[in-house]
Amino acid sequence: TTGDGIQMNGTGAVVERVEVENATGANGVVVNGDNAWVVRADVRNTIARGIVVNGNNAFVVGNRTDQTNGGIQVTGNAPIVDKNRVTSTAGTQPGVQVTCTTCANGSVAKNRVENVQVGSGYRIAASGAGLAVDRNRANDTDGPGLDTTGSTGLVVARNRVDDAGTTTEPCVQLVADASTVSRNKVRRCAGQGFFLDGTGNTVERNTAQDAGSDGFEVGPTSANTILSRNSARSNGTYGFEVADGATPATNTTLDRNKASKNILFDLCDEGIATALSSNNFPTAAPVVQDGTRDCVQ
Repeated sequence: TTGDGIQMNGTGAVVERVEVENATGANGVVVNGDNAWVVRADVRNTIARGIVVNGNNAFVVGNRTDQTNGGIQVTGNAPIVDKNRVTSTAGTQPGVQVTCTTCANGSVAKNRVENVQVGSGYRIAASGAGLAVDRNRANDTDGPGLDTTGSTGLVVARNRVDDAGTTTEPCVQLVADASTVSRNKVRRCAGQGFFLDGTGNTVERNTAQDAGSDGFEVGPTSANTILSRNSARSNGTYGFEVADGATPATNTTLDRNKASKNILFDLCDEGIATALSSNNFPTAAPVVQDGTRDCVQ
């Protein structure tokens, strides 16, 4: 087709068990309207995104996209984006992109994204609390496996990211406030395993292994971050870094975390008023908390 493969406008549209191939003019499936259902669509070889849904209360479940320029994009309140599979996306668009302002009762769960050539695996922009990002997988993405920039009140749990990021981008980029990040696993990240920035985030029981730089980095503008019972092993610089800079990380709590076999040190703490309790950090970098970043970039 020379335009969108399928386009529907209006409330309550249903797109189910369709196949779209060679939509060389635009997107595979586009639905504009509230209460849309897009279920078990198979979209291949589009010049733009595979599936685009604009509207509240979208139900986008069990679809597959392959060889698209961005996989699935959903914009609207309380979305359900579950059990989709996205493979082989080109361009700069993410595999799965979800944007909501009223996000309670929404979920991004049990999706799988593989081989994203430039963009993120998942890009989540939730400006309202309550969106659950749960049990997703991302593998072989040239950007972050999961990017939550601009979000608040997320629950990010039990996700797995392997072979993702760049030397300047992590596997998981939590740039968010008042969010919980729990029981996620990352391996073989090109940059950091987890990059954490924002206010009032809780990061617990996560694992970072074989990252190119830090396992966990608390960014220099973060405040009131709690890291508890996380594990960092065999990462390229530090297991855990609490960063300094023009605006150091403040009031970080590190409780019962463990680190081992990280290349430089298990801990590099340059934050202000960092609280350390019952951690297992065999080595720690000698630093001066003076507003100049001493931890290696």
